[in-house]
Amino acid sequence: MHLTIGRDLLRQFEEQLDPLYPEAGEIPARVLGYGEISTVFAIGDDDFAYKRIPIFHSTGELEAYERIYDEYNRLLVEDIGIWVPPYGRVSLIAEGERPVLYIVQQKLDANSIGHKALPALAACRKSQSDSRVES
Repeated sequence: MHLTIGRDLLRQFEEQLDPLYPEAGEIPARVLGYGEISTVFAIGDDDFAYKRIPIFHSTGELEAYERIYDEYNRLLVEDIGIWVPPYGRVSLIAEGERPVLYIVQQKLDANSIGHKALPALAACRKSQSDSRVES
């Protein structure tokens, strides 16, 4: 499912963002997490997570990544049947700057994210396995 994202808000956010102090800007943000190539922000008080990916050297690189991202999500939903939360993406290209991609997704409960969910699922499986052995 695709979201409609406020491009103007993200453009204003990007123009005033100090990556070292994102909470200090005119549009304050809170860091939700870091990835190898991204930072995930909460911007304002909406229910979205904004993954900022500033790694692109050209518009061509950005567009190629967008095609791969769209195909990845299509495969998850249509071919594999995995539910994904509503998402969208916005690319920003400021004059004289490198392109930046924002992937926007509905916020999820932090305990449902992979690195936190997997240990809980493993414990649940072990518990189920142990109860079968005892029967």
